Amino acid sequence: MHFARRDDAYVLYLASREARDTVRVVSRVGRRLPAHLTALGQALLAELTTAEVDAILPAELTALTPHTVTDRTALHAELARTRDRGWALEREQGTPGVSCLSAPVHYRIPATDAISCSMPVASASEQEVARVAKAVVSHTTALASTLRRHGIR
Repeated sequence: MHFARRDDAYVLYLASREARDTVRVVSRVGRRLPAHLTALGQALLAELTTAEVDAILPAELTALTPHTVTDRTALHAELARTRDRGWALEREQGTPGVSCLSAPVHYRIPATDAISCSMPVASASEQEVARVAKAVVSHTTALASTLRRHGIR
């Protein structure tokens, strides 16, 4: 799982927790990635209006993989789907073989932070995505409630 904050057209990774059986040895903490190609970024961009998104993003959207959405119209359609369901899903846009699901932490308006969960793309069946989405949304809702209760805005 990752916790990140939108930093203009990027997401900045603030915390990570790897699964117990993960072999990754490089931390993402401190890494900045373009918001349009991560589930974290898409969840946070979906909090903005189309005009706000266009004002933040560069004219040309960078691709990290062949699956990265670089067409602005396609990106806006994906952000609309994200708004409708309350969470973002990307498949291999930032990293080949990896799918990621993210939801915003609604303690600020618009949300500036999000939590995500990555999984192998082969494991991202419709049923598994629904299960992970329910868990991630539950955790972001609980975190937002805790932060608001403690006066953090």
